[in-house]
Amino acid sequence: MKTPYIIIVALVVITISFPLVNAQSNEAGEGWVFVTNSNSINFYIKRDTMRRTSQGTITIWSKRYTRMGTAEGKQLFAKEGTKYDMTFEEYDCYQRRSRPLRIVSYDVNDSITYDHAIPSPEWDSPIPDTVGEEVLKAVCRTSNTKPPMPSVRSETRISSNVTSPKVKLPEKDYGVDIVVVNVNTANLREGPSTNDTVLKKLALGDLLVLLDRNPTDNWYNVIDVDTSAEGWIKGDLILVKYTTNRKVGPSFEERRTGSTENPHANVTNQTDKTLYLKVGDTRYSIAPNDTKTIYLTPGVKNYYASVPGVIPTYGEKDFTIGSWYTWRFYIITRRR
Repeated sequence: MKTPYIIIVALVVITISFPLVNAQSNEAGEGWVFVTNSNSINFYIKRDTMRRTSQGTITIWSKRYTRMGTAEGKQLFAKEGTKYDMTFEEYDCYQRRSRPLRIVSYDVNDSITYDHAIPSPEWDSPIPDTVGEEVLKAVCRTSNTKPPMPSVRSETRISSNVTSPKVKLPEKDYGVDIVVVNVNTANLREGPSTNDTVLKKLALGDLLVLLDRNPTDNWYNVIDVDTSAEGWIKGDLILVKYTTNRKVGPSFEERRTGSTENPHANVTNQTDKTLYLKVGDTRYSIAPNDTKTIYLTPGVKNYYASVPGVIPTYGEKDFTIGSWYTWRFYIITRRR
């Protein structure tokens, strides 16, 4: 099997919902759940922002609200001028650790005074019997976290209907879930049904990338590496190798304009192939070494980017009103 191209890869995140751990607080706003406090700060989490990643970790927005009614809170506000901070965090409930991904600070007028995405955050384990440990416990308890999805280095069948492997999975871990066709011929279809249009005839050993580990009636959403076509394939026709080292995709450069306009993104294709970018339900094509401006609606959206012969990058991004994004894609490893 030939070694494919690689693009930097991101986490795939799926939406989950869980019950509240406590009552809402009028101070923090609708949907914010009180967790604990210190002498100077009340701590909250927002249930409807909670997501589980494909590696079993949890991402969620938390809020640190300055307690203006305490002497310590007044001292903190006088020193920092911050009414509250909102932090987008990732929690690993199995290793009992967390890391901040983005921090946004607000003043007494609810205006943003600081907004910083942390490019390479480090994991940190909270000290026992501290506020940090209480927040971690609340997040993990609220998420009702299940054991991590399997990560294997050997051949793995994702359907019990596969009797024996006919091909070998690649030994290298590309940072994504790799799928290999395990029958002589198979159809890549437009949807998860035999009634859907056939996009491509696949052959034994053809390489695909899994977009979602959760099947729809034993159909899996994949991208064909050779053509960048997105489609669906039945689970009993393939083998999969789950990554043990999920790669982080290209970072966004974000500039807040202060306007109320919907978000825009300048997307640069720094490759010699056509780039296919899907954000939400819209798929764009960008010519080699070209830049395209795309206009988005605000909110959390899944995305993927792929070029023919290249392992795609995919993940999730929260696009906000009044923001302008710069996004660059490039190939980091070529076929030898």
